[in-house]
Amino acid sequence: MQMISRKKIIRILLVVVVFSAGVLSGIQYNKRSYQNDILNTTSLDVRKLATIYEQVLDLHVAEDIKQDDMEVNAIKGMLKEVDGGLTRYQTAKEYEASQRTSIRGDYAGIGVVISTNDGVMTIVAPYKNTPAERAGLKTGDIITGVNGESIEGWSIGDVGDTVRGPIGTDVTLTIKPADGGDIYDVTLTRATIEVPVVNQQMVGPNQDISHVSLYIFNNHSVEQLQAAVEDSLQQGAEYLILDLRGNPGGNLTACLGVADLFLPADKTIFVTRDRINQQFIYQTKKDSHYDIPILVLINKGSASASEVITGTLMDNNRATSMGTNSFGKASMQSGYDLPDGDFLWITTNTYLTPNGDDIDKVGIKPDIELPEELLMEARDNIDQDIILDYAVNWIGQQR
Repeated sequence: MQMISRKKIIRILLVVVVFSAGVLSGIQYNKRSYQNDILNTTSLDVRKLATIYEQVLDLHVAEDIKQDDMEVNAIKGMLKEVDGGLTRYQTAKEYEASQRTSIRGDYAGIGVVISTNDGVMTIVAPYKNTPAERAGLKTGDIITGVNGESIEGWSIGDVGDTVRGPIGTDVTLTIKPADGGDIYDVTLTRATIEVPVVNQQMVGPNQDISHVSLYIFNNHSVEQLQAAVEDSLQQGAEYLILDLRGNPGGNLTACLGVADLFLPADKTIFVTRDRINQQFIYQTKKDSHYDIPILVLINKGSASASEVITGTLMDNNRATSMGTNSFGKASMQSGYDLPDGDFLWITTNTYLTPNGDDIDKVGIKPDIELPEELLMEARDNIDQDIILDYAVNWIGQQR
């Protein structure tokens, strides 16, 4: 076996040692160097790792083993059980593909957001007018296989990378329905997904209630939401229904910007807590643009930033919430640049609502919980938004 050079050991260390969702992304930090004295400080058995790496390359019968794939698989394998895939490593190619959704608002795939808990891949929400929605995939459905292969032991990144692919090609998912029905396979054709951000309509007997659906928190969310509210007010809106049903969350900047639209300056949006229990309070930066009364609609598909906004509007007595218990994703992933354009997400904080409620894996209980018979009626009448009608009637009773 050939000797392992110091340069090669440093390379392995750079790729491995620095590592330790849904869907609330934290702040991207600057590149950090871990080269200084790393051989003397790491608790990782680097010699064992390097020995195995070199032995396989030297002795395996196949001559076409890809060294880069071995490194990537080693890293992903190390992180797989950390927190169900929220702490994760992405190659430069994977990172660029994942950022197309949050930055540019489009990507190639089927249009579904998934989350993981103990290795169970659960659909948070399908995006509107996408292959996933048209195929009938719903919040709470569980993906158990992709293209006929069980995904047991896969990370959330593995699932996403496999589901994404060339436009016009097919991918088959094995689905365990949320309602307890029989497991089934569904084949979807990949397409360019244009993620909708905001939709606005005037509703109510007097057409003076603005119904604004916010589908995701991305770089366009604040400006589009503000434009929708402005348009509503010009049309005589006296009440706002902020619909966050099926909104899986998104980036931190958009979340803070939305809070600024509706809360006075210096109000707590949420509180983060790190591994040593240090807390940081995120507050609004300027006085609110709007004082229109608000009813927030949430459901099981409302996650992460959606839960932040719902919680802060409730705790600051700025809005009433209605619907069903939210998803319960209250952790923040901070991003770190790595060499060669690769990227690392680490779960560095959990967050609390302004009142100090920890909603991770618990969710937000709305002020007004919808009765089960209404939810069943809504499921049976997919062509009519029964829940929106209920919300409009409730607002009418408050006047």
